[in-house]
Amino acid sequence: MGNSNPPRDIDAARGVDSVRMRRWTWVVMAVLLAVGAAAHVRYWYLPRERSASPAAGSAAAVWSGAPLPLRVWIPYPHQNLAVLRRAAPAGLGSLLRLFGVKIPELPRFGPFDVPPSAAVAVASDSRGEHFVALAEVYPAIALIARAAGRVADNPWLRGGEVRDGERRLRIGWHPGNVWWVTTEDPDAVDLMLESAAPLDALPPGLAWFRSERPLSLLPAGDYRLEAPVSSPKLIYRDPRGQETTVLDLGGDGTHLDIRLPAQVPAE
Repeated sequence: MGNSNPPRDIDAARGVDSVRMRRWTWVVMAVLLAVGAAAHVRYWYLPRERSASPAAGSAAAVWSGAPLPLRVWIPYPHQNLAVLRRAAPAGLGSLLRLFGVKIPELPRFGPFDVPPSAAVAVASDSRGEHFVALAEVYPAIALIARAAGRVADNPWLRGGEVRDGERRLRIGWHPGNVWWVTTEDPDAVDLMLESAAPLDALPPGLAWFRSERPLSLLPAGDYRLEAPVSSPKLIYRDPRGQETTVLDLGGDGTHLDIRLPAQVPAE
């Protein structure tokens, strides 16, 4: 007579193998998700150099078209500014101030020093009394910030008005997860963003400056801060697209080259 137990033993073994396979599948999926999350955070949030150029978008519109004389555009500011603070040679800030270039201090964005965003732009007068600051905030961060602002009744996050000494600041959101704060007419900000046009192609940089007045010995115009942060260069771009490296600082802080650009002939 045949033995009926082996088929049952085989079925039981197959069941055990199936459970083990499912467990290993979940383990592998969990590991892949963890690795993916870590890679996402590393790429999009942790400090690192990320050069880009203002081409389109709300921040580029502020940099190119705000009716204020001093403007700066910074891609991925939560990453680039963190690297600049940590790795830039000592004295870079002093040298930039020597030329009249000011690294902006943005208002805090909830728990963040700088909004996690694709780009920020700040336009200001020479004394900083009038300004527009804008950030193209990451969608998930924007969703959380706006919800937190409504729950906590925080005008910095939900939009509204706050007092800053004698100044009244207006804060708001523009379609596309664009957060802004200004001392100026908020309707003018919305109009500027809605009428923005794509810009001509520009070389990538860690930041772009535009000044409508001379910067100490340097002419008015466009400047970009070029990587690497360990030995940065400040490059002037004249209206014809010709470039001059006006500041080249070695990583050890002992090597410094300064050149003044040639005057652009009058049209």
